[in-house]
Amino acid sequence: MKHQHPLCSRTPPAVAVVSLLLLVLGCGPKGPKVVPVTGRVTKDDSPVSNVLIHFWPERGRPSSARTDDDGRFELVFSKEIPKGAVPGKHKVYFTLEQASIDEKIDINSSKYHPEMRKILKKYGNYQTTPLKIEVKKGEPIIDIKLD
Repeated sequence: MKHQHPLCSRTPPAVAVVSLLLLVLGCGPKGPKVVPVTGRVTKDDSPVSNVLIHFWPERGRPSSARTDDDGRFELVFSKEIPKGAVPGKHKVYFTLEQASIDEKIDINSSKYHPEMRKILKKYGNYQTTPLKIEVKKGEPIIDIKLD
């Protein structure tokens, strides 16, 4: 049996070069390009705290965050890409977080904005929210003043 020298294998040179480049350089980051987004939500100059804010893009996966006691948020895209939103136009809406399906939410609790019922009525549904925001590269802070 005749042995073939490893450099004379049947693999075309171009395939070998591309394979080597992929090994050395890797395939780049996974997932879509996202833009970091932070901000603050207020109504009547008062923070809208303890709500989930959802940014739903025209195309692509939505991002969301929970506002803190001062109404501040930082959008999360996914476990793999933990911060940001896809660039483009988004519908923005709000929901309240429940620990379990059986948990009753006291909307009159002091942890929520005094006008939380009105906020949810106007901005609490993806299909009917009038709030639309464009996420742009280079503009990472989006402050939202609800009327």
